[in-house]
Amino acid sequence: MTSFTSGDLAFLNRDVAPDYNVREYGAKGDGVTDDTAAIQAAINAAAAAGGGAVYLPAATYMVKSLNLLPAITLKGEHRDACTLSGTGGYDVLVLPASGTFSGFRISDLTVINGQNSLVSSNITTFVVVDHCHFVAPADSCINITGAIEEWYLYNVQLEGGQYGFRHQHVVNSQGNNYIDKCTFINVLTNGQAVNCWNIQVNLSTTVSWLGCILNTAGQHGFYADGGIRCWTFLTLNTEGNGQTGKMAQTTGSIASGSSSLSVVSAAGLSAGDPITIQGAGTSGQDLTTTITNIAGTTITLAAPASSTISGGAVTNAQYDDVVIAATIGAPQDITFISCQLGGLGTNGHLRYSLNNNFGTLITCIQCITVGSIPIYDPSFMVQVLSGQPSMRQPTTPLFLDRFVTSTFPNALPNAPSARTLVTSPAGNDIVFALVDSHGDTTGTYGLIRFRRFDPNRTQVASIDANGMFITGGIATKVKAGTPTDADFLTVPPDGTIVVDTSASKIWTRVGGVWKGVAVA
Repeated sequence: MTSFTSGDLAFLNRDVAPDYNVREYGAKGDGVTDDTAAIQAAINAAAAAGGGAVYLPAATYMVKSLNLLPAITLKGEHRDACTLSGTGGYDVLVLPASGTFSGFRISDLTVINGQNSLVSSNITTFVVVDHCHFVAPADSCINITGAIEEWYLYNVQLEGGQYGFRHQHVVNSQGNNYIDKCTFINVLTNGQAVNCWNIQVNLSTTVSWLGCILNTAGQHGFYADGGIRCWTFLTLNTEGNGQTGKMAQTTGSIASGSSSLSVVSAAGLSAGDPITIQGAGTSGQDLTTTITNIAGTTITLAAPASSTISGGAVTNAQYDDVVIAATIGAPQDITFISCQLGGLGTNGHLRYSLNNNFGTLITCIQCITVGSIPIYDPSFMVQVLSGQPSMRQPTTPLFLDRFVTSTFPNALPNAPSARTLVTSPAGNDIVFALVDSHGDTTGTYGLIRFRRFDPNRTQVASIDANGMFITGGIATKVKAGTPTDADFLTVPPDGTIVVDTSASKIWTRVGGVWKGVAVA
């Protein structure tokens, strides 16, 4: 968990000397005059002197974009008495778009309107936002498209907009798209049209949320995806998220292979709605599909069930309180301590309190889920050490241990060792695909490895990027025609076997020479 140093605490001292009063640089603060140039002049003067506090007396200051500079504190007289009123189409507070920016504090201010309240598009470190209220931006209260490190938010409210805190994924940015060593304390996010928090990054380590509240988001309360490591949520509280979603709840039964679902009640369900059916998917996972028709209590689905269920939970709610996704990277080591998930008062708007979409090492300690909104864990990777949250897992285990391979030429830094463990219930196929998931379009791929489930993780076979199946150190290949060493990524060892489909022969490499035997 990130902790403050003595220097950090000194920087957080609220009794900052007001070195540069914006009134002395011509700011009117009448709520009508454009005060952008005057406030920017005070910021520039402080920066030219090596840093200082830019002070805004109680008033409403109309602004467009203010370009923040290093070693500056932008401090209002009091959050409820000092307002920066933004202009449509302009980001109100803007961190430098080039170079590496370090050291800025925003304190005791309300920032309203504008496109985004605070923007960082490059690499910024040691930014403190305390005792502030960001309200009603067109897009996000805080919008990050680069990398941030050692950011501290303390006693901050992010209200309205599409997102409260948004960190966007940037493809192929490698080291310039991460969130690292950040701490968020007593941050209230509420009233967002999409998500309170949305973090999608290549990498992230050691981020903590302490005493934070997520309220009344239109969709998911918290959405996270990427190479996440070591996140901690302490006393997180969620209330009333998923406001724009559906909210019907019932139970139903369906047979495997059927698209006809029988429900106890179809009240609140309509054709075209999304629908989630407990346990009706592959291997007993939940089935999520669409309603195509309703006749009484019989619902026709767009996709058939893969498992037979009776009396399973059915809902058209499509949003979750917290989502941990694994499309950009493989999240792991996320801990929830004394958290309340699942909403309060509007439970029906949510499908899951926590939707763990194949993140690993997710731990809940002394957590609760409100009502019957469950934690959904299709990969069996959530461990509950104490507390009594409602849990939902497939009836038949299907373990998929996602990994980031290090064989790409531009591999992500600190990528974990490649690892895969898959067990399949009888009669079900497992389909492997070699995918250039790094997104660099170079056509480079990793290996699929098969290992025993033992302490040594003994490899028993692998498939290389050319489709070669290797077992016991011996490679096998199927091709039309006489094999040569050039058919392989590296020179194959003696004993390698090739099946020649054009001549009905089996070839074996012996002493560096390929020898064929006809097959009757």
